[in-house]
Amino acid sequence: MNLGSAISEPFVKILDFHNDFNRNIKAAVGALEFWKTSSSASATTATLPTGSEPWGPLTHWKNPLDVAGKAEAFVAEVGIVRAASAFEDFRTGLDAELNRARPNPTSVEADAVTERLLSRLGISPATIVDVTKIVEFFDVARNCIVHRSGRASPSLAALAVSKDFQNALAKWPKRAGKWRVAIPSITDGAPIEWQPRHAIMASDAYFKLAKLMDPSLITAVGELGMVRMAAHWCFFDENPVPCPAKKNVQTMVKRQLVNRYFAADVEEGSIIGHLKSIKKWDGCAKEYERRFPKGGLLRDQRKRAKR
Repeated sequence: MNLGSAISEPFVKILDFHNDFNRNIKAAVGALEFWKTSSSASATTATLPTGSEPWGPLTHWKNPLDVAGKAEAFVAEVGIVRAASAFEDFRTGLDAELNRARPNPTSVEADAVTERLLSRLGISPATIVDVTKIVEFFDVARNCIVHRSGRASPSLAALAVSKDFQNALAKWPKRAGKWRVAIPSITDGAPIEWQPRHAIMASDAYFKLAKLMDPSLITAVGELGMVRMAAHWCFFDENPVPCPAKKNVQTMVKRQLVNRYFAADVEEGSIIGHLKSIKKWDGCAKEYERRFPKGGLLRDQRKRAKR
């Protein structure tokens, strides 16, 4: 099995989130900008449709430009929180995959979850400090939004002016157009004027760190761990990942390895051997029979098989 281009299930999830997140933020901002620049927004009052929500056919607004501006700030704050949450989910998933592959992991001492995982993966934080400092900044920013109603904490104010963070910010990839990478003014105890661009920057930072961590996870779990991962998400997780192939256990696992995790040179025979070696084959077969009592063939295939 060739794992040179392989990715993990936790990375698949954060990749899907990251792509949807960027589109959702830009769609929300675009809709608000459309409203702000429309003829109704130039007036002192405006109405908006409510869709399927139980708020009556229309909502009525005074000072629509002010309302739209506050809504953009709200989108930015929620976006930062959601980006941080997606990375927390990635970390939890990565930790779970390591634990499944290594049932007795070596204890690692670290002050933070990310540092502990980096240590388990054999990644020195010093080699990726330009990413981890941006992530640390948005971790603290998320806490300010959630626990301080958007007001800056002393730790965020100090971090914003720290040398390591400023160096990381200066090296952060620039965006096209007039905007240069920057953060809003941050003063201890004062509200922070986040913009939607900062939510996208947060998601980008978390995604970059996940992208740096995932290859080390693939190396750590190896071929056996990747087969275990695919089987777990096919058959054992409470929320299994849909799999188009349903012919038999080994076909389903192979489909996930090749099409979802981008493993190459995958042989069904080796999948069976790996699952038997970790005592998962019987469990997979039992779960397959439970979910597909008539087999995984399509209806027309079953008809041909009876002939």
